[in-house]
Amino acid sequence: MAKETNHTLTVVQTLSDVTLVERFWPAFSAYISELMDNGYLASSFGFKTNCHNAGGCSLDALSLAIVQRLGRLGWPIDNSAELGKGDVLDLVEFFHSGVAVPKWFYCGYCSLQAVEDGDHIAAQRSYTEHVNGLFRRFNQPYSVEAGRVVREHAFILHRPDWACDFPTDDSQLTELLNRAVSDFFDCRADRKLIGLQSIVDAFERIKSMQGGDKKKSTATLIAKVSPDVRVAGHLDALFRELTNIGNEYTIRHHEIDKRPLDDETLVEFLFFSYYNLIRFALTSSAQAKLQAETGI
Repeated sequence: MAKETNHTLTVVQTLSDVTLVERFWPAFSAYISELMDNGYLASSFGFKTNCHNAGGCSLDALSLAIVQRLGRLGWPIDNSAELGKGDVLDLVEFFHSGVAVPKWFYCGYCSLQAVEDGDHIAAQRSYTEHVNGLFRRFNQPYSVEAGRVVREHAFILHRPDWACDFPTDDSQLTELLNRAVSDFFDCRADRKLIGLQSIVDAFERIKSMQGGDKKKSTATLIAKVSPDVRVAGHLDALFRELTNIGNEYTIRHHEIDKRPLDDETLVEFLFFSYYNLIRFALTSSAQAKLQAETGI
């Protein structure tokens, strides 16, 4: 009787993760303290004066907002050991949404300085520039873009907001691609394998986009996007190999005879491989269609 093997995925804390908490976090926390001292959090988390205006930043209000966001902790966070990578990146986004250049006025009734309003756009622009500088200084593969923390990969996939700009009117295919890129870029959790699963599903879908039997449809697609017979042979081999990988590893199928995929570097390599082939196939197919319709 064959012995059943139990494959488990080992999560390894990378040097980047350690540096994020041990080096980036203290510098970021110091920056937040500076923003608090300068009133940049008073507009969003100011204490209420006797006449109900917003005064300086209230630690109680700030702590309550952080608990609502993370489900725990508060402010200040004295023990960085309580923080995970996801907590740090969540807090980077959290403070981005709350900063504002304060507009102070003196309240004659309660004899206190109060915040009348705040310029969120100017403060968020400055905040983004400063935090991205901290990410670079401590060699972190992240950046703040439009208030979201994204993980930097190769340039073609650095911007997830345009990474799915494919020439296709297939709504289900578009949904698969959007989901794949979103999961692959999720910097809070290890969702790269989930993103790979979706991109493989998208790969299988494009193989049937010519209609009919999938093998014939794939052959038709390859012929349509290949500039010559020699390239067609290479593309056919590539389609076959990526199909085999999708079937042999624990990507879409999880029978006990499937090979486990627990190497993050390999997951990234495969994701880019499927992504680039899908992008090439859809773009070349659209160009071929346009040439056939216009004769150009």
